Amino acid sequence: MMRGFGDSARQVHQNSDSSSSNNTLPVPFNIPIVLQNILYKDIDLGFDAKLQDMLETVRFANKAQEKMQIRYALKETQLQQQMILEPENDALKMEFEQIQLDRLQASFDFKDLVVALSDMMSKEQFEKLLKFSNIPV
Repeated sequence: MMRGFGDSARQVHQNSDSSSSNNTLPVPFNIPIVLQNILYKDIDLGFDAKLQDMLETVRFANKAQEKMQIRYALKETQLQQQMILEPENDALKMEFEQIQLDRLQASFDFKDLVVALSDMMSKEQFEKLLKFSNIPV
């Protein structure tokens, strides 16, 4: 048998996109409407000062990440065009990789903040949030 043709191992390729990082958020924040509601709607969830500060931190991180993703996407496009013109330029490749790492790190940091917020919330607060989001509890 020829080597390479009998391998039955299945290979799975995933295209990781910065916006797909939201699907790894904790329940119920992995549901886009729930995340959008807590970030952008004025919902009285009875947060104390500590939780309110955490929510503001998550909001800030979300806005900052959105701006960063837009700016970096443009820079990535420019670098890709330059790399086509200069395929041997290692500095361009390193800059491109650094941008990708920065975007990935921002996604992980945002997720960590959402996890921390989730850990701080009570069951009653989750129930109010889900009710506001029209999701049966």
